[in-house]
Amino acid sequence: MTAIFMARMPDGIIAAADGAFYGQNGTLTGVASKLVLMPEKDCVATLQGPYFYHVALRAGLGEATDFDGVLARIVELTANAWLAAANDYGYSRAFAMLIGGFSEARQQWETYWLNSEPWEAGGTQDRYEAWELTPALATAWTPGYGREACVAVGMDPDRALNEQGIGCAEVAVRIVCAARQQRIPIGGNEANGTCQVGGFVQRAQINRGTAWSEIVHRWPDAIGTRLNPSNGPLCPLDSL
Repeated sequence: MTAIFMARMPDGIIAAADGAFYGQNGTLTGVASKLVLMPEKDCVATLQGPYFYHVALRAGLGEATDFDGVLARIVELTANAWLAAANDYGYSRAFAMLIGGFSEARQQWETYWLNSEPWEAGGTQDRYEAWELTPALATAWTPGYGREACVAVGMDPDRALNEQGIGCAEVAVRIVCAARQQRIPIGGNEANGTCQVGGFVQRAQINRGTAWSEIVHRWPDAIGTRLNPSNGPLCPLDSL
């Protein structure tokens, strides 16, 4: 499933994601960054979906000189990657992407969703059209999380995020960690569900002309084994 988070701040963007890639049975196949940092364009992107999209973004956005150029190219770029994988990709090509950056044309920080699948009622996103850039809320993430997962990472499920007494950078980490608590069916089979978040939590911040990133937490997930939310501390110890 992958957990992704993005927040639009007055002076930049905060983003976070886990690092697990896994097979159809929930077995960990690799760990890698899911944040595409582009400080030269005042931009960052992250997505929930197969790794070939991350490769396509890194390879295909060189012609964009700024965030506005990224927005002008990113829909076609990801659509072409989706089409190219049609014949040789063995399972879902679906993705949900968050893109954030500074628009020179509008002189403001902006965040957008881009989704390959049609909107479904009951999800965590506002209504959108597939394959169209949709403005994101100031704080956005997927997947959502339930009450027990929220409590497990030290957050109050009955209070708004801005009433939790913690900063946005810390909220980003806790939301990714909370998603590790979510049991997600594999192939629609509830009995075969497992967590689909693992490897590590990476957090990044983009400001005008600068970017920094850090691995704030690691889980001892082993390649070739199923992801297990009880494997290692759920959150960094200083978060609880």
